[in-house]
Amino acid sequence: RCPAVLDADALNAMVGSEALLRERQAPTVLTPHPGEAARLAGTTVETIQQDRVGFARRSAIEWDCVLVLKGHQTLVATPEGSVSVNPTGNPGMASGGCGDVLTPVVVLRTFSKIYGLAGLRVGYGITTSEIAGYVNRVRPPFNVNSLAQEAAKAALSDDEHVAKSRAMNEAEMTFLEEGLTKMGFRTIPSQANFIYCDVGMDGAAMYDALLREGVIVRHIRGSMIRVTIGQPTENRRFLEAVEHVLPTLSKSA
Repeated sequence: RCPAVLDADALNAMVGSEALLRERQAPTVLTPHPGEAARLAGTTVETIQQDRVGFARRSAIEWDCVLVLKGHQTLVATPEGSVSVNPTGNPGMASGGCGDVLTPVVVLRTFSKIYGLAGLRVGYGITTSEIAGYVNRVRPPFNVNSLAQEAAKAALSDDEHVAKSRAMNEAEMTFLEEGLTKMGFRTIPSQANFIYCDVGMDGAAMYDALLREGVIVRHIRGSMIRVTIGQPTENRRFLEAVEHVLPTLSKSA
């Protein structure tokens, strides 16, 4: 019934008994390095390293725990399917026994994406009490109103909405990737609610042309644009707009 953090020998002791993790009522945090994670999941280190984000997400959901997959870029995955990346550190910090790779870690979450509460401008952070104390010293007063806080608390327990949003995002991401690939564009694999696309021409020109069609994307740099994954009707509208402006852009290139 108490929260637990499992590391080192505790992780090795769980091999073959992963079902116990799902039966726990209190929060559980697993902190494996790739070798420990491989033993726990019955796979290989090479397989994990090929898709660290995917492995962390799937395992956290399957085991109903927070998974801290250590490495020179430590991943923190939650049972809800979110994955945060700690971009600091170096490969040497991924060595066995080097617990410093976990600290200091600050996990920031927003309610603007999968929870659909962008208009309330609310989010939260998880870190040590010491770091939280420093943040609180510079936090403006009344930075989040009471209504937004109540909505956020309710959203945290709405697992059905989160699962529905994630499923739609994954399906529509595939739809957009396939549509853009058929047009000859290259997309970059994404784990977010947007994709980067190389349009093979002036990205600013593509942005301007789509804007005239009433479709807003973001020009990143050169031939790269960023496309947010929206509702099915919005995604189809985007692809139709690209098809409409492409002939003109191709001629002027």
